[in-house]
Parts: sequence; C-alpha cells; structure tokens
Amino acid sequence: MEETQQQLRETAKRLLAEGQVNLVIGWREGTMRGRVQPAFLTQPDEAQQLVWSPLCNLNLAKYVRGLPPRAAVVVKGCDLRAVQVLLREHQLKREDLYCIGVACPGMVDVSRLDELTDDQLRSQPADELLDPHCLMCEANIPDGADVILGEVPRRQPAAQDPTLAPLLARAPEQRLGHFVQAWERCLRCSACIKSCPLCYCTTCFAEQIKPQWVPRRVRIQENQMFQLGRAMHLAGRCVGCGDCQRACPVNLPLRALNARIAADIAELFGRWEPTDEELPTFLRYEQDDTEAAIEGAVKAGPR
Repeated sequence: MEETQQQLRETAKRLLAEGQVNLVIGWREGTMRGRVQPAFLTQPDEAQQLVWSPLCNLNLAKYVRGLPPRAAVVVKGCDLRAVQVLLREHQLKREDLYCIGVACPGMVDVSRLDELTDDQLRSQPADELLDPHCLMCEANIPDGADVILGEVPRRQPAAQDPTLAPLLARAPEQRLGHFVQAWERCLRCSACIKSCPLCYCTTCFAEQIKPQWVPRRVRIQENQMFQLGRAMHLAGRCVGCGDCQRACPVNLPLRALNARIAADIAELFGRWEPTDEELPTFLRYEQDDTEAAIEGAVKAGPR
C-alpha cells in the first residue's frame, strides 16, 4: 500500500500545482494510534500529508456537499458509492468534483487495534483482520472515479453477511429483544448522524420541535423511534461503509439494522444500485406502483 500512497501524493500534488483543483480532501495521520483524520489540502506541498493504509476507514463523501467547483476527494469504493447516491439525489454536480479512486484491499477491524502490530496496521490486512463490513464489500474497486490508483483483486463478497448471520439464526422475538437491549444503551448523541455521508437533512426529524416527532427524553421508546426512523431514512440508500457503527460510543449494532432493512427492501421492491439512473426506492413514486409487495409483507408478519 506504500506504493499506492506515493501515487496518491503525486496525483494530489500535480492536480493542485496545475490548477486543475483548488482543494484535495484525503486522509492524514490522526493524533491517536491506529486513527486517521480528514485532510483538506490547498497547496501542492501539503500533499505529503496524505496517507493510504488499512486504517483509512473514514468515508470522505461526508465532506463533498456544498464545496465550490474544482475540488477533489479521495474515495474508496464505498466512498464513491456514497458520492453516487448524492449525485442521484441532486446534492452535487459530477463536473464539480474530481474523484481520486484508490483500490481497496479492505480496512482493519478497529476494535482489534490493541492486538495488531504497527506493521499490520500499515500493510495489506489478512481477511481475518478485516472489518466485517469489508467482507461484504462489492465495490472495493472504485469504478467510475476519474482516476484509480493501486491494484488489488476485485473482492468476491462473502456468501452470508457475517454481521447478520448470528442474528438471523434466532427467532423473530429474540431478534427484537436483541435490538431492544441495544436501544437501551443509546445516548442519543447523534454520532451516527454526524458520521453518515447520507444524513444531510438541515434539521433531523429527531431534532424537530414543530412538529416534534421524537421527544427529547432518553428512554427506550424514544431511542427506538429515533434508531428505526433513521434506519428507514437510509433504507435502500445505505452504502454499508460502517462509519455510523464505528462512531457510536456504545457500539450499537447499527450495521446489522441497516443491512437487515436493506435485505428486506431488495426482496420487496428490488435492489437499487447507486449507479442506477432512477432515485432510491423510497425517494420515488410511480403511478403504476403495486401494493402487492407491501400487502404480502404485512401478512407475513415479523421475520
């Protein structure tokens, strides 16, 4: 990955020096071991700050809305998918953004940082060290970027989502209990919202006062409405980057919730891809939409 990192620095330096872009958004070393932070570069010499390693898990698509034209962003496959969703939802213009793609071998599981050596944190991770989100990745090559740096094999996703498998093996009542116990721990800190590149409402429904959808009290009922409401807003749109769960201070199973709803949406309405021309499933309406899928889901009950 060191070779790709050098290519990244050279590319960013060239784009800034030639005036093709005025800003490059990438990753640089963080202040804590095993962490990176966003880098916003405006001068060619600053390109040396950029890093590329199995720790660059932050989805930089979070920062692309509202940028002036001629900005560049470094994207992994999941980052680019988020950019593509934003494009479909008319949140930015493709001609205003230069995407520097990096072929991604997968990011390390940050929950295991204490047991990993510095060499393991810098080199291509073995599958057993990967973040579970990466095992299900279908887009580790950022097809559609303006340039793609590095070479890694195109990943074949695991046959079964390792995050969901233990949950789906339980009875429906046990699954519900699993999430209810999790929501009791929710602090309503909004870290999941602030970290998600697709949560861009000016005022979140959970923060509205008139009308007030979710009371401000931190109780299981309000927590559950907040988490399920947010999950439904992401239904069919979530790109599976896992930033919400990594940001959560109490490690709520947000990835499992999003993945479960995404599977139901795909089964009921068909799978939507960020590269599709139409809007995501819950953001479009067609006069010939049928109620059959919805009626079937209601009759089937909880799964």
